[in-house]
Amino acid sequence: MAAEITGDVLFDAYSRGRYATDASFYIPPSPSLPDGSFSTEYLLNAMRPVAKAIKSSGKRGHIFVCSSTTTPGAVDSVRAAVAANHRVLYLLATDPAAIQYVGGTRPAPFSIVNTTRWPSTLNAPPRHVDHELVAVYLATVGEDGLARPVTPP
Repeated sequence: MAAEITGDVLFDAYSRGRYATDASFYIPPSPSLPDGSFSTEYLLNAMRPVAKAIKSSGKRGHIFVCSSTTTPGAVDSVRAAVAANHRVLYLLATDPAAIQYVGGTRPAPFSIVNTTRWPSTLNAPPRHVDHELVAVYLATVGEDGLARPVTPP
């Protein structure tokens, strides 16, 4: 990627997507709406300028990672924005109940990840490491707003 950078490069919200990264991470607030659902306004406002810049640059394969509290209907506005750019929205969760699947059936995990955690307390350093197996669920979101499981290769 460095070979394609020539001259002065301005690393702002627009050029950053093309030159500095293959993924963008979004962790926006998701305020509650009067009906109890969550707003995706902050998420979409943060993603739009970077998505526009990446699309105009012709770069392929950029990954948008979003960590946000949502309700099933809220995901549809994000899916529609992704689909408008001929892309697919993927959902990743460690709790299968967090994803609304077609038919309501929870699939087997996409993968099991072996993680290492160092427990922490406010008044003492950690004395040992904890190992934990975490199930990860991956799905795509269809036009109906429901998730379809992605099966491992």
